[in-house]
Amino acid sequence: MIFFSEFNEHYKLFKIHDYNPPYKEKAIFIDPGVYELKNGPEYSKIDEMYELIEAGLPDNTWISIDYPCDMNLDYTDLFIEKTYKHNIRFADEPQYICTPQTEMANIDSFYKEFERTRHIWERDYKIVGLGNICRLFGKGVNEVYRPYTNKVLSYVVDNMKGKWVHVYGAPRWLIKEWKIPLSTHGIKFSVDSTKWTRCSKRWLMEKYGGQKMCTKENRREFYETYVSDL
Repeated sequence: MIFFSEFNEHYKLFKIHDYNPPYKEKAIFIDPGVYELKNGPEYSKIDEMYELIEAGLPDNTWISIDYPCDMNLDYTDLFIEKTYKHNIRFADEPQYICTPQTEMANIDSFYKEFERTRHIWERDYKIVGLGNICRLFGKGVNEVYRPYTNKVLSYVVDNMKGKWVHVYGAPRWLIKEWKIPLSTHGIKFSVDSTKWTRCSKRWLMEKYGGQKMCTKENRREFYETYVSDL
């Protein structure tokens, strides 16, 4: 399992606003700035991202200009179609991650969107992205979301053997429960998440006087504590 972050020596995640190549790491993922979508249906750097892709990204760098529906449910239908059109537009680009978007926790929508993009993500050079996972667990795992996510990962196991699959915002339980089954089926499994910025251990919280969120000074310690338990 690979955890993309600013502190991973070989696998880095950069927001588009901070992307400043060249980089020597094994792999770089570019975040298009998904939190912007809370306030509207488009990215402020959309033209710049188009230019990067069309000019040709380095062999160690990947991007997906998808529109996570969990960022703004009012735009669900629009986000699904905008994402689909980008997957079609950049189907032949090896550095473009194929990340279908679906209705929130709707397994039928998931099946529909992944089947209509199968001809793209099945290509040997394509990384597959799984979105709409990050915010499912804001209030804890429950009887709806966990079975949904298990169905999603079961689909991955059945259909994506030998692929590289990246889960955006993966919760800790998912990483722990699925990293071995995915690996067993020859699937390269990677994730990114900001959940580590919130204190994951009581002793760490007590060390910093009840502090729940990391600061600039202890950011690395929070990250290393979180990933050490995966």
